[in-house]
Amino acid sequence: MRKASTILALALGLTACGQGGLEPGFNVVGGVNGAKIDVEVIYARDASGNLIVKENNFVLQQPSVSFVAQAGSLGGTVHSATVTMKDSSGNLYGDQAGKYSQSFTANIIPGWACVTDDVPDLESPPVGCTNPVAVQRVTTPDPKNSQLISPQVAQQAAADCASAFGCVTNLKADILFGVRDNRGTERTVAVNNVPVSVYANYKSEETP
Repeated sequence: MRKASTILALALGLTACGQGGLEPGFNVVGGVNGAKIDVEVIYARDASGNLIVKENNFVLQQPSVSFVAQAGSLGGTVHSATVTMKDSSGNLYGDQAGKYSQSFTANIIPGWACVTDDVPDLESPPVGCTNPVAVQRVTTPDPKNSQLISPQVAQQAAADCASAFGCVTNLKADILFGVRDNRGTERTVAVNNVPVSVYANYKSEETP
């Protein structure tokens, strides 16, 4: 009986093994930075001599995004992002427009690498190699897929800059990425308090 139990235990242990010998987990950290809203407010005087806002424009710079899979971690496919914009007090910014979900596409490389001449290949995914090594891997998605800050948020920021209240200069975003890992399990990667800088340039011109 003891021999049979030992064989069963070994079989169960082998079943639980994966790359590197132990069942890999999902250990991924996200990074988001560089979001910026540049606002230009142009004032003019009306026929009565009152100062009015003639134009109110903005340029939205989307942030860069990265995902760091720790050594031995599963990778996955990012499929969504839920964004919550906050003002300086931590309150929801922009009312309903300040919280939204949208599609987001990125493939997170797992924390493994193929080895050539004892050197880990950090340029390619660990596909087709027989003896991968556990290493930290960084994935930087295509900027075209990094549309995290909505135009509605930028429009609200521009309107604030043109109002009597002035710009809300220290916006922050909480971002929750939805991920399906390499084994089909749904995961999340949270990146909180992402700075969204707001800069305003004020100009004045007289109406003809």
